[in-house]
Amino acid sequence: METSKSVWLVSTIGITNTIGRVVCGVVSSLPGVDALLINNAALTIGGLVTIISGLSLSFGYQIFYSTVFGLAIGKKECGRLHTLLKVVVHWNFCLYMYA
Repeated sequence: METSKSVWLVSTIGITNTIGRVVCGVVSSLPGVDALLINNAALTIGGLVTIISGLSLSFGYQIFYSTVFGLAIGKKECGRLHTLLKVVVHWNFCLYMYA
């Protein structure tokens, strides 16, 4: 791949990461939305597209990968606080129940 085209891959990850963070912030603040589920889905999607990223080295395919990866990583980062709070509350509840 040419250097002039490969620069767009990093830019695509950055732009979609920003979009993913904003969308995740809006979605995770809605009542009834499970932030842990969003976090796990984002990690799974990011991992799966990384596994299949080497199937093709064409520019279009790599742009697709960069877009999906950027969105997935943005959602993972955004849900971190909600996920951490949920895990800590659950852990404290389990300690209280079995003590």
